[in-house]
Amino acid sequence: MLLAHVKAMQETADKIACWRGHAFELPIVSLGADAWIAAFVTEHTREIRGPQDRSRLCCQRHHGGIDFTARWTLP
Repeated sequence: MLLAHVKAMQETADKIACWRGHAFELPIVSLGADAWIAAFVTEHTREIRGPQDRSRLCCQRHHGGIDFTARWTLP
């Protein structure tokens, strides 16, 4: 019974992986910003990041003080 349940879950996971394709393979560049910068980046994403860039952009709005410490994760 458990094996049948796990197989059904795996089939569903495989369908989801097929559906999303390669959408999540590119690395993410995260940017923490205050409200003004976050709005600017959102409105100018096409100028900042082009279709040939090999990364995705994630702009997170931070309230209060901003920590400009760079945090790098190498593959």
